[in-house]
Amino acid sequence: MNRACTVGLVLALAAGCGDNGKPGLLVETRVPRRVVAAGEPIDARCAVLDTTGQPALDKHGNPLTDSVELTITYRDPDAFAMDADGRVIAARVGTATARCAAPSLDLIDASAAEIEIIAGPAVRVVTQLASRLSSAGAPVGVTCLAFDAFNNRVAMFEQALAVSPFGAGVTTSATAVTATAAGEYDVSCVVSGAAEVDDDLLVVVPALPSALTVAVAPERTVYAIDEQVTLVDDARDRFGNRVDDVVLSYGSAPGVPSPSEAQFQFAADGAFALTATVTSPTQDAMRLTASRTVFVNSAGPAIQCMRADAPTQASEAYMLQRAPGTLVVPVHVTDAFPVQSVKINGTAATFNQATGNYEAGVPIGFGMSFVDVVATDQFGKENSTTCFVLAADSFTAEDSHMPGALAMRLDPNAISDPQPTGLDSLNASTAA
Repeated sequence: MNRACTVGLVLALAAGCGDNGKPGLLVETRVPRRVVAAGEPIDARCAVLDTTGQPALDKHGNPLTDSVELTITYRDPDAFAMDADGRVIAARVGTATARCAAPSLDLIDASAAEIEIIAGPAVRVVTQLASRLSSAGAPVGVTCLAFDAFNNRVAMFEQALAVSPFGAGVTTSATAVTATAAGEYDVSCVVSGAAEVDDDLLVVVPALPSALTVAVAPERTVYAIDEQVTLVDDARDRFGNRVDDVVLSYGSAPGVPSPSEAQFQFAADGAFALTATVTSPTQDAMRLTASRTVFVNSAGPAIQCMRADAPTQASEAYMLQRAPGTLVVPVHVTDAFPVQSVKINGTAATFNQATGNYEAGVPIGFGMSFVDVVATDQFGKENSTTCFVLAADSFTAEDSHMPGALAMRLDPNAISDPQPTGLDSLNASTAA
């Protein structure tokens, strides 16, 4: 059969079916399938028939279809293409026609064969995220757009989703993806046969904070007066992601100076609770606050010498009328922190609940005795002082004489001049 394919050629012939130079003949267009997928051959065929629908024969009894030139016109031309073997194939989705003609017989098919072209198998898929920005734990919808080799949209296909990196906290369904770890993820649709995949980038940011911890910088066991520290916050969402976009307020108890936000400067010894509180939105509107207690210890324990004969009376130096022997010496020790130890002349002192003093026995002789006291607090900070005790068998009042003793007494008249006009003072005598 002689057949020519004309893609896009519009034939306008005057003759109708059988109304031509060869009365009683007609040409018919035949296609094996009325529905063709893009990329599949049309395989249109032409046949010359008689009025009974039987193949028309030439004078030798052979089918005219095998000997006359036949042409096929395809409309719309954009709906078709040629493959590597020169065959006409379907290309664009829609309705098209194929029409046969026998020019030498002046015949054209009055009713063209209608062909419905549908999309072929998917070869390319495009991934579209409902949103490229999501918070941790929030699902994001995914749309997969599939196309065949001729860029026709494929309507029916099975899809799955792939995520990279994929790990703990990443879940997918056929139409959504969820990630609990903050970061960037490549999301791509998986469609059977589609080797070309356009993925989409998903950026996951932390969710609202649900936990808060704080640290102190610099980190030390004990701080000194006038030293400055900074309260460093660490807010996390319910998945453990660090949340940087938070607003906080800061405070301390007892109150201390704050040179700038989150900074504190200590003016006295003691224990101070430094606190941070989230004031911006939080998960489920929960209250988030965190605190660290710091210790300021510069001077160590304060030591007061107390009188042995009057334990409630403070005195660094005092006199006692007593014989030589062991004297229980009391001292009062106070500190911003618990006192760890008190030693009096090297001996560990005990605490007297009744007086609130620390006490230890110290050997005392006649004359001046020096009592060294060393106190240490729980942080090992040490302080010391010396108490003075003058012991004697007896004492004489300042305005009385001591029997059996030679004494010299100096009063203010010895070093000053009560009568400036006279020469009866020591100063005046020396000047003279």
